[in-house]
Amino acid sequence: MRKLLPFLLLSCLFGCHSEPSVEIEDTSTLETSTKTMVRDEVHISMLDTTQALFTNLFHDEFQDKPDMLFFGPEQERWSITVPSQDSIRILGGDPMISFFYEITLHRGDSLRIAIDTLQVTADKTLQYPMFELLHASKSWAELNFNYLLYKKNLSTDAYGFQAKGQRLGLGRDSDLILANGLFLLDSLAGQGQVSRSFYNKRSRKLQLDHAREKIYAAQNQQAELSLEDFSVNLNEDAWASDKDYLTYLRTVVLFKYFRGERRVKNARQFDWVADQASFLTPKLRLALLDSYLKSIYFVEKSQFKSYLEKLQAIDSNKIYTPKWESLVAEKAATQELAKVSRGQEDRMQPLLGDEARTFAEALAAEKGKVILVDFWASWCVPCRKEMPAVQTLQEKLGKNNLAVVRISIDKKLEAWKRAAKMEGIEQEEHNYIITNWESSELYQRYQIKTIPRYLLFDSEGHLLEDDAPRPSDTELLDLIRRHI
Repeated sequence: MRKLLPFLLLSCLFGCHSEPSVEIEDTSTLETSTKTMVRDEVHISMLDTTQALFTNLFHDEFQDKPDMLFFGPEQERWSITVPSQDSIRILGGDPMISFFYEITLHRGDSLRIAIDTLQVTADKTLQYPMFELLHASKSWAELNFNYLLYKKNLSTDAYGFQAKGQRLGLGRDSDLILANGLFLLDSLAGQGQVSRSFYNKRSRKLQLDHAREKIYAAQNQQAELSLEDFSVNLNEDAWASDKDYLTYLRTVVLFKYFRGERRVKNARQFDWVADQASFLTPKLRLALLDSYLKSIYFVEKSQFKSYLEKLQAIDSNKIYTPKWESLVAEKAATQELAKVSRGQEDRMQPLLGDEARTFAEALAAEKGKVILVDFWASWCVPCRKEMPAVQTLQEKLGKNNLAVVRISIDKKLEAWKRAAKMEGIEQEEHNYIITNWESSELYQRYQIKTIPRYLLFDSEGHLLEDDAPRPSDTELLDLIRRHI
């Protein structure tokens, strides 16, 4: 996780170089029984409109770049409806100060978020989100256990922070962190604030995190360590789908069989587990191979195809391979669409309708208006943050004076469609994706190597600015007004 979070947070912040969701039928006017309709969406809102929140949003386990979720006065956004037919995951934090939060939402959920300002050190604070899930069986304490434990660890100095908020190499007390977590769980359970299943799962996670941290320390110091000292079994088939348990097993494999080595590639670990006898049961061995394949997919992409074939040969009962085969089929369909577009000048697929257009045709359709062209992507934070400002521009100037042509460079069609719906632009006529982006004439002509990027054309279709100010900048409003 220490490697995952910095990548997620930093790449999302700087990487653009690249209400009700449950309807209950009113029984006051009906004689029939109450009916509940769950919508294919999740509703998320902020309770305090003076606060801001920026975080990562994942829709599936194969996302290499998360969607962005942001609220606050700057964008005048305090609620959003996210399309979802299954579940989504909100994930954020800062590993440098041991700050981490996560919540999984399911289709039909309605989430409210409050912010608590915590004093980490004398000169550093953080904004910790607290969650309230409407119409849900989970208690507030279960939803916010990470928050409660973080406060407990701060109050007992378990993290060993220095004055400037830096984490000491030897200051973090993993034994105290475990003790705090177990104490908090026992206290909440005694008050009836957490369920037995939550208690069991969370205590297991605390034990796993503690054991993994001890193994990391022994590995770094090249010290001896007995795995039997931990209250964690290595042959719990019932936990084969538990990501924390699989992460622990991966740590054990590195410690037992690759001790002293650094940066052991996932493909090499896959091969070892696949070919050698080890402590793993057949069920856990297969689950671990699937976990390695996922890492190969993200960080060793060139080897993914051959290792998928290896997993297919081992997974005779097709427990894990169907999801990978579906992913491969989806990517093939996207590549086929790009292949069809290749060689056709700037063919852009609209979200509304089936007929593709060239860039020139899109401009011609709005002749007589000033046209703002917005190049964006679902994963681009600044792009998404500017979208409310585009809407404000059109409201001020009128759609008869200003037309907006949006061109997404997303590689995944579903990510583009989902982001368009979240931003409320799914019904716009000029909302396109260009599937042959990097080989397109449009890319070469305007040298669009970073996003967001805005082009501005006059009412006759002549280029006014090939790198126009951002919509939130009043300079763009003044520039457009001069040409209406």
